[in-house]
Amino acid sequence: EKQESHQYQQALRRQLEAQDHTIRILMCQKTELETALYYSQDAARKFE
Repeated sequence: EKQESHQYQQALRRQLEAQDHTIRILMCQKTELETALYYSQDAARKFE
């Protein structure tokens, strides 16, 4: 029973680490998109 509990906790930990990794990637992508949007909007304003 202890072994099963330990394995379950390990599986949860791996899942949490994977989710954390995904969140970090998405946050980086969000920052890149916000930067691109800023420069696109700035360029569009110059054409007005």
